[in-house]
Amino acid sequence: MLINYFELIIIPELPEVETYKRYFDSTSLGQVIESVKVIDDRILLISKQNFKKAIMGSNFSHTIRHGKYLLAKIRNKFLVFHFGMSGDLEYFPSDEQEPEYSKVIFQFNNGYSLAYISIRMFGKLDIVNSLEELRKKKKLGPDAFTMSFEEYQDALKKRTA
Repeated sequence: MLINYFELIIIPELPEVETYKRYFDSTSLGQVIESVKVIDDRILLISKQNFKKAIMGSNFSHTIRHGKYLLAKIRNKFLVFHFGMSGDLEYFPSDEQEPEYSKVIFQFNNGYSLAYISIRMFGKLDIVNSLEELRKKKKLGPDAFTMSFEEYQDALKKRTA
């Protein structure tokens, strides 16, 4: 009997973040960011000024999902989304009401906006230079979908709980 070892990993957020990545890719890639509205700066892991400076006038060129994190490439940096337990993204016409619980709004030059929503404030946004920087900063291992069977077995052997 063959066992899919990825089914043994308890990471319910991983498929959700992949869904967010696909949604982000279909709505926001290539869009020029005209303005950024930070509604609640407690969601940011860097200063509001540095956050806006890194993002304004840039566009999202591609995305990477690593575990529970979504990284969107902007210029020579990455915008990092962590959704927590209640995070979401919503793409909407800029002239419509902002979605409830929006924490940051990215307004694009095409008349649409992307809202980063966090109902329970468990999610966070950050800016990093690379995926490797994020991995070191958060002490992340390999992404579950890129691990070989041998790497998975080694990781299980090292587990303490």
